[in-house]
Parts: sequence; structure tokens; C-alpha cells
Amino acid sequence: MSVPFIDMYRIHFELEEVFKERFDEVLKNSAFIKGKYLKQFEQDFARWVGTKHCLGVGSGHDGLILSLKALNVGPGDKVVAPAMTFISTVEAIHEVGASIELVDVDSDGLIDLERVEDLLKTGEYKCMIAVHLYGKMVNPHALKRLKDKYGVFLLEDCAQAHGANIDGINAGTVGDVSEFSFYPGKNLGALGDGGAVCTSNDLIAKKIESLREHGQTRKYHHEFLGGTTSRLDNLQAAFLIEKLKCMDEWNIQRQQISLMYNAHLKGEEISPVHNLNHNEHVFHLVVLNVAEPEKLGEFLSSKGIGHGRHYPIPIHHMECFKEFSFYYSKFPNAERFAYKTISVPVFPGMTETEVENVCKAIKEYSKTTSVESAHKLSQSA
Repeated sequence: MSVPFIDMYRIHFELEEVFKERFDEVLKNSAFIKGKYLKQFEQDFARWVGTKHCLGVGSGHDGLILSLKALNVGPGDKVVAPAMTFISTVEAIHEVGASIELVDVDSDGLIDLERVEDLLKTGEYKCMIAVHLYGKMVNPHALKRLKDKYGVFLLEDCAQAHGANIDGINAGTVGDVSEFSFYPGKNLGALGDGGAVCTSNDLIAKKIESLREHGQTRKYHHEFLGGTTSRLDNLQAAFLIEKLKCMDEWNIQRQQISLMYNAHLKGEEISPVHNLNHNEHVFHLVVLNVAEPEKLGEFLSSKGIGHGRHYPIPIHHMECFKEFSFYYSKFPNAERFAYKTISVPVFPGMTETEVENVCKAIKEYSKTTSVESAHKLSQSA
């Protein structure tokens, strides 16, 4: 049986009729930009996340840039970020003119807060970006301690962690501001591009609301420079309102699927990186440790099983950063996640049979590679 990496139609099937109703209404009223659905979604999402404000924007990347600008981060400022993340996180720092300072990640692939503190002690840094990668939340208690102790801004990159929480503290509520992506494949994905910025700070919210429309506070009255056009479409907001109602159940399904993977691959050489300890992981991705991910990927493809690499090149090894000081740095954990992991299917509606088939293929691959290794050893003896 083939298994897709993600089956979006299966996710959307039960919402198809209400999506069509929302489309017809928006089309009839020609309310494409802003409008009642954007306003409603912003209220609903802020309530769900646990912040006072939510501002819909055009993409998660735009959310990062607007967040940094709202914090007045720019030329001459230094920002700490993890060496293992999607490029958008650090690209946003560069785009506002600030300096990027990378640190390694820990054994979970999350920013190493001990290394962060070593940097913050120097007093040279204005902001730190915590990425809740793979769906797993960075420890909010430790983040708050660092933020308060060193007086730095905290931007939470929640693009992969919609709904993760630790001790009742939700991802997106610890920082001065937080960014979410609604790229279609995310836990909460639009039917196109989209993103949001959340904050409980009135001044930050006001500035982001203005910057997303060229710095205007009311039509043709522009208070801030450095703005852009970046609004979440009213139609996408209408779709997201309906999907948000399903999010808690969908995240539970993702967690249950992760538990299946852990059970089926227990004791295997190729096994999941993460366990579910509380509710800190909403499994945007299920990531496996594997010595040769390219070979496993080819084997899974031959079986019709979807897979991914998140991410196959760490930030400090990317060609676009070859002129940056960190290009020749060593971040062992980031490199391990880049070069020794693979992501396997996880999505709402995925069946236990599908999980079993993925695991069956992985075990078959392990057996095949073990036989090959034994044969090579016997030939060299």
C-alpha cells in the first residue's frame, strides 16, 4: 500500500461543502481584502493561542519580518537564532539589516538555551528567536527566565507548533511577539499562503497592523516607514475559521500517530527522535534517526511511501551564507539533524494500517542493509 507524506484532500473532505459556501459568499460580496472573516479569524485565533491580539499577514515569513520591525530590530542589532531551522527564520534577520548569531540546537533539535545564555551574558544582543521546530515546544519557563534576566526581546517562531503547550503555557504566548505560518502543509494550513502574528502588547500589535499596510494608521495616513502589503486574504481567513475548529482533534490524532510509530519501531536501529511526554509536541513532523537518509528515502519511494528531509542542509552550510562569519562554524547537533534524519508521513486521518506499512518498509530496509553490511564484512575478511 502506498502512503502519501500528507493527504490534504483527506483532511479537507469533511469541510468541502462549508468551504464552497464561504467561497460563494466572498465571491458574491467581493470582500476579498480584509472583511468580516479576517476579523473573526483574528479574534478566534488569538483566543485559541492565548494572546490579546492576532494580525493576519500574507505569509509566515512576512510575519517574522514584521515582528522584527515592530521590535525595532535593525542595522547594528544582533539577533540569536538556531542553526537548525527553515531558512526563513534567519533570512528575516538579514532582511531587516540585523546581524545573525547562530547557536547549536539540543538533542531534540531545539535551540540550545545554555549556548544562548552564554551569548546573552555579553549584553550585546537585542533579540532571540526561539523556533518550536517539528511541532515541539521550547521550554517556556527557561525562555521567560532568559528574557527577563537579560532584558532581550523574544520572538517565537511557531510556524510548526500550532497548539503545542507545556504546563498550560501555549506556544506563542511567552515572547513579546510570535509568528505562525498557514502554509497548506502546516498543522493549521490555509488553502494557499498565509500567516499571522500574535502578541499581547498593544503597541506592538498597533505597529504590525500598520506595517502590513505600508505603515498607515488610517487610509492615506502613514505613520511608519518600512511597511509593505501583507494581509491575510478574507477568503483564506474564512477557510481557516472552519479548520481552527478541528485543530485540537487533529493535533490529538498527530500525537496518537507518533505513539504508533514509537510502538512499532521500539528497539529498532531506525527510530523516532521524539517522544510525547506531555502536550509539548503536536508532531507537525515525525522525524527518525537514520544513518543514511538518502538511501532510506529511495527505498521508501520504491514502496510508494512519502517522506521528507527537514532540513537536509543546516543554515551554516548553505551556499547563500558563504560570506557570513558562521559559514565555517561547527554545530554538531544541527548537522546531525540535517544529515542523519528523515521525516515520515503524519497527518490527520492517517490510519494505523498506513503507519504499520511505513514501519514495515523501514524494518525491511534495515534488514536489507544489515545483510549487505554482513556481506561486505565477509568479503573483506
